[in-house]
Amino acid sequence: MLPGIDVANHGLKPNAELVVAGEPGVRTGRATVTRRGDIWEHGTAGLLALHDISAGEPIRISYGSYANQRLLLDYGFELGCDNPKSD
Repeated sequence: MLPGIDVANHGLKPNAELVVAGEPGVRTGRATVTRRGDIWEHGTAGLLALHDISAGEPIRISYGSYANQRLLLDYGFELGCDNPKSD
């Protein structure tokens, strides 16, 4: 479990991504340099904004491109007709 990550909602157009040190990026010794140039120690994880996020705007990450049935079983929600992979 990653405390705090569960505050992020699923979104078809995410504004953040889950980053675990070592991915995605370049491993350099005991740290990771992310695509934005941040340096994270190995073993850390967090949410990285893909662009500026306004105050009050929900944080959205992609849980994956899954059919509604899988989203419901794995995460407890479904997207209904908005899901491009709808059943």
